[in-house]
Amino acid sequence: MYTFIASFDEGIYIAQVVSDTVPGAVESWAKLLIEERFLGEASEAMAKGALEDLEDYSKIEDRENVWCFTPYAEGYGVAIINIVKTVRE
Repeated sequence: MYTFIASFDEGIYIAQVVSDTVPGAVESWAKLLIEERFLGEASEAMAKGALEDLEDYSKIEDRENVWCFTPYAEGYGVAIINIVKTVRE
């Protein structure tokens, strides 16, 4: 499981998806974003930006299982998204 913590348009949005890889998690998050529209009108554009930047995430230095990426939603701006590999209970 991966937890996505997105900072966008003065809000913080948290979602979780199940995947074996970070790119797979980004794909699942983009699909969830379109379905649940938790970024409002920017949801589809942000999902498209995330999928275009699918391999453009960065591992956070000196930390395990934490990444960051900044997809661009055309017409809406950039989000800062932290991805954390999460243990399921």
